Amino acid sequence: GLFVVLGLVVTWAVPRLLGSPAAYGRLTAVTTALAILTNTLTTASHQTVSKLTSEDEGRAPLTTRRAWLFALAVGAVAAALFAAASPLLAGAVFRDPTLAPLFLVASIVLLGIPLYATGIGVLNGTREFAAQARLDAGFSIARTIGLVGGAGLGLGALGAVVGYTTSVVVMAAVAVAAVGNGRAGGGPDARRFLAFFVPIAAYTLASNGVLQIDIELLKGVTAAMLRAEGHEAIEAATLADAHVGLYRTAQSLAFVPYQLSIALTLVVFPLVSRATGTGDVAGARTAVRGALRFAVLSLVLCEAPLAGAGERSIDLLFPAAFVAGADALPILALAQVLFALFALACTVLTGAGRPWHAFGAAILGLIVVVATTIFGLHAVGPTGAVRVAAALGALAGALTGLVVALTLVRRALGPVIPWGTLLRAVLAGGVAYAAARAVPLEGALGAIASLGAGALAYLAALGLLGELGTLRPRRA
Repeated sequence: GLFVVLGLVVTWAVPRLLGSPAAYGRLTAVTTALAILTNTLTTASHQTVSKLTSEDEGRAPLTTRRAWLFALAVGAVAAALFAAASPLLAGAVFRDPTLAPLFLVASIVLLGIPLYATGIGVLNGTREFAAQARLDAGFSIARTIGLVGGAGLGLGALGAVVGYTTSVVVMAAVAVAAVGNGRAGGGPDARRFLAFFVPIAAYTLASNGVLQIDIELLKGVTAAMLRAEGHEAIEAATLADAHVGLYRTAQSLAFVPYQLSIALTLVVFPLVSRATGTGDVAGARTAVRGALRFAVLSLVLCEAPLAGAGERSIDLLFPAAFVAGADALPILALAQVLFALFALACTVLTGAGRPWHAFGAAILGLIVVVATTIFGLHAVGPTGAVRVAAALGALAGALTGLVVALTLVRRALGPVIPWGTLLRAVLAGGVAYAAARAVPLEGALGAIASLGAGALAYLAALGLLGELGTLRPRRA
């Protein structure tokens, strides 16, 4: 619940403080590129450390010491490479050289993130879930303060980037202090860390591309098309930023429920890892089926009313200038449901010791999202429905990745998909969407009424369909 609330705070406050879709789009271009890398480093670091510490908890202090050293090395290399690539990334990818200083500041984040994630991994692997939750909550709070406070400095996107960077540095130090240095004298060597880290990082990089590459393509391809039509470089970049800012409003709303699935993956990974490590395939299958059922029901509950409320959802949290981003909201809401389930399936694969299978599913999804987004953007042109084209590309990539990942999970563990729950959730989601759209009120009251009507209709439909009659995972 805290992660959802903090996500809403950032979604509500930052666009208002920055003042315009273009300024918000400028920040989004930086933070999205950074997020693809930070999410990769976070997931690979915490899952690697969790795996190694959970395998032999008696040697956890030795593993912890080696993990800190590994995190420092990974962070230093990542930060140096990102800083060196900042001018190329700004000019060649985003067609906006003025973003280079922002990327340079943001590179510091890549130094701190592996340290924070290592702390999370140690706590997760030693099953100190309460301490892990506190550290995770502290990071989310610090990130919120950094972004909102930085955006309020009056420096535009630069202020928000500085605030976020500061929050990461602080939480990296907190993680080291909370977990401790561990104990010298042994532990896994660098090759053992890399054996886990590299495949997880590869899959996470690809999967985060599926999640967020649509923003990068919308910015870069639209700016390039505008320049080809005769616009000056700065003008083209600003117009593209406005599209990104509007698109991000819808994407931000769709992203908020996704935080639920992130928390779920942190629990599922060690459960599956232990179960498969001891040969308990049936136990792993039961855990996965239960996690999928919970994820489907909770995600559709959040996303269907949000999509049905449409413009009113955006009007509730954003200034009036951002409402035009609602054209992409229904598509992005569906895409986020599919992506969250895809991410959960990939977590199961990595927990079961098959990270390269997860990478295969992710890379196929990434290829699809890149190809369909670029095709769609060129098909509609720079003055057409570019936001809808980008959303459809995201949807296509998420669907592809999910189908492939679930197929691979079935091969690894056997039948895990709760088909009955899935069907009932789809039917109830349709009812929720229709109920939210049917509310005639406008403004903030209309948004709240629409979301409430959609949620109640969803729960009522699930009850009538018999889905809420048991808390046990169901096969049909």
